[in-house]
Amino acid sequence: VMAVADLEVIKDIVWLDDEEELIAGEPVTFVITATNYGPSTAENVVVVDQLPLHTTFVEAVKDLETMEEALCAEADGQVTCNLGTLEVGESVEVFIIVNVDADYPMHLIEGGPWSWLQNDAMVSSDVFDPDNSNNQSSVIGQVIALADLELWKQASTDEVVAGTPLEFWFEVYNNGPSMAEDVFLWDTLPAEVEVVGMDVVAGSGNCTFSPEASSLACEIGDMMPGQWFGVNVRTVVRDTVPHGTIIENDAWVESMWTFDPNPLNNMDWAEVLVTNVADLEISKSADPADEAITGELLRYTLSVTNHGPTVARDVVVTDTLPADVTFEIATWPWTQDEDELVFELGDLAVGETVTWDVY
Repeated sequence: VMAVADLEVIKDIVWLDDEEELIAGEPVTFVITATNYGPSTAENVVVVDQLPLHTTFVEAVKDLETMEEALCAEADGQVTCNLGTLEVGESVEVFIIVNVDADYPMHLIEGGPWSWLQNDAMVSSDVFDPDNSNNQSSVIGQVIALADLELWKQASTDEVVAGTPLEFWFEVYNNGPSMAEDVFLWDTLPAEVEVVGMDVVAGSGNCTFSPEASSLACEIGDMMPGQWFGVNVRTVVRDTVPHGTIIENDAWVESMWTFDPNPLNNMDWAEVLVTNVADLEISKSADPADEAITGELLRYTLSVTNHGPTVARDVVVTDTLPADVTFEIATWPWTQDEDELVFELGDLAVGETVTWDVY
């Protein structure tokens, strides 16, 4: 008497909630169902699951609730499960859990990257099978990419003196789960600052600055989950920026192809309060310097210099003359109140010196 057992294998994907797509960088569970339609007992039943390329085997279990380990082994992308003996009408399930690679190859099309994933399984036993047409099963799932890009931006200080350095720090993170393709960072620098340099401090990327548009563009490229990119932009606050000005700077990051499920963290900004500080120096000399002659002309020379770092605005010099001299004229416009002369110099640029004489 010859034993005959018609084995069938069915391969499917275990979908969670309302899922309809697989996501690169996340796990997927395949369920393999082997059934013996008889008429004989099938002995030494073996299921072979050929895993898709660009996936990584995690584990094989008998039940998703208990997570009891199945008698399976993986080698070179092929999972072999020994199911033992199947009685007539008996079915056995095996759940194969794999991770889809974060950089699963995608077709780049409008609307986002997508691809297909195919998984094949076969069943066999030591008993003759009269119908091999149901000994193999395949399942196909659509794979998409999702990458949560996050931008963190900060200024080197919350308050800065006009005319002094100010740095902006940018950090871009890919929180996954998929690889983000063709990532770009943009920043329009405020008019109150002048860019003097930049340094990529983490990751790889090419940053350029356009003086005409006052814009920074960084081509970061592809970013795997967990990777980050950092760039420091060095600027100098223009010495003409008025006291109390708030420097506002916004930046944003995005992938040219990969959908971002959380766009709210793709933008960040920094605000810096500008203050004005100007180191003014005044000097005064007399000619003749040592001894003045009664009735003859005495000349005073006054000089004011702004050593910065900020433009000195509305500079006023008050010169109180000695009681034993009589004011005649000055080479800078003045107003006089008895023995007190007031000179309004206006704004002095950093490094500027104004000199005039008083007779």
